[in-house]
Amino acid sequence: MKKFLPILAAAMLLASACGQAGAQSGPAKITVTMDEWNVKLSQPSVSAGKVTFALKNTGKLGHELAILKTDLAHDKIPVRPTDATKVQEPGMIGEIEGVEPGQTKEAIFDLTPGTYVIICNEKEHYQAGMHIAFTVK
Repeated sequence: MKKFLPILAAAMLLASACGQAGAQSGPAKITVTMDEWNVKLSQPSVSAGKVTFALKNTGKLGHELAILKTDLAHDKIPVRPTDATKVQEPGMIGEIEGVEPGQTKEAIFDLTPGTYVIICNEKEHYQAGMHIAFTVK
């Protein structure tokens, strides 16, 4: 029994160290995949704080990601009065622009709890369906 206790203690220490090494560090990460005419999220919500968004363009056209904090439904963002091919950007938090086909670009945003809409605001892309709701807890 005395020989078993040191082995058990060492095993517990090793298990504890492995659990800590596997813990997530840094911002949460959301992968946003865009193509014609879809926006897909790797997860529909995240905890408040710093969040890395990785925009992956799998389409044949350039896309962008705009993050809006708004209570408007994702499909009810009003068009711009001066350019009906794009929508207004109420509550703009930030964006990732100029993501060409086959490219992935990342940016970190500090998000507070609430409802958000993620859109592509290239000409007529929003109107074609490139928008999705997102929640921060």
